Amino acid sequence: MRNFKARLKTLELKNPTPCTAEQEKAFRDILSYLDNLAERKACGDTQVQAEIEAVNQFLKAQ
Repeated sequence: MRNFKARLKTLELKNPTPCTAEQEKAFRDILSYLDNLAERKACGDTQVQAEIEAVNQFLKAQ
């Protein structure tokens, strides 16, 4: 969790523009989801790679 908070702070410092509470929550939810994917992959989840690739394609399209 400390690593997550440190990364979050680094990202916040790179983008100092103010955002709404809704945007802040969405940003934190996305980071949490990506961390969950990384954790699942590290634990050997065989199905997570397809999900990672789908999310990657989605984010590139945005």
